[in-house]
Amino acid sequence: MGDKTLLSLDPGDVHIGVCLCNLREDGSTSLSCSEWQFDDVLRLMHDTPAAHFDVIIYEGFRVRDLPALVGERPQTVELIGAIRLMWAFDHPNLVEQLPTCKAAWPDAELMRVLGWKPTNRHARDALRHLLHYLARTQQHDVIERLKRANFYG
Repeated sequence: MGDKTLLSLDPGDVHIGVCLCNLREDGSTSLSCSEWQFDDVLRLMHDTPAAHFDVIIYEGFRVRDLPALVGERPQTVELIGAIRLMWAFDHPNLVEQLPTCKAAWPDAELMRVLGWKPTNRHARDALRHLLHYLARTQQHDVIERLKRANFYG
């Protein structure tokens, strides 16, 4: 199988939640969830080839949400556009998820399943997107590994 790296992004109006999960072949797991600035995420996208990540998960939007997003949070739309522009053609496992999927992982569920939760809102949301993807793709063994992960953030 080899090592596997998953990146989950939750674009917000000021901060972007970034969750980086490393699953190593030796069974060890590390997880880092934090909030980044807009420019730092763009720098990551520019400096890191998409192929570095096995899966990239990000929160998208519905077309009907676009007027509100553009009017209230233009950086959110810009970042989602940059993700699509810079990584969509180079990465077969670029996964867009709707904001509604986060509802399956409220704070109480994060605590029940993992025993901890990130302190920052967008970092928690990036983790929710990661967990939703893992559950949806039947990767329950990875969720079990996250319970024992070295957590940073």
